[in-house]
Amino acid sequence: MTQDVRLILKSELMRLDAHERWSMVCETGEMWITVNGQARDIILKAQESAIVGPGNVLVEGHGSLRLRAQPGWLYRQAARLVGALWGLIRRQRERRAQHVHISITRKA
Repeated sequence: MTQDVRLILKSELMRLDAHERWSMVCETGEMWITVNGQARDIILKAQESAIVGPGNVLVEGHGSLRLRAQPGWLYRQAARLVGALWGLIRRQRERRAQHVHISITRKA
């Protein structure tokens, strides 16, 4: 279950420790977002959104910001990777099956 958290900022600076990825939606106003380890900052205006984290996140601005955790993001990425690998293995098996001819003869 995901829950939204709504922050109301009045020209304030807030630090968030994001242990997973978060969806951030600027509902009103304007937000300046800095994520530790990212080369570029994110500027959100009303009705714009971004996915941030994991890591330390600084948010500065005024207005209303809605946060929603993206649970299972890592699981979904791993599932995509496993699916792609399984498809590769299946195609290799199919290719091998096309090249192997087995003939069985009965001795009289």
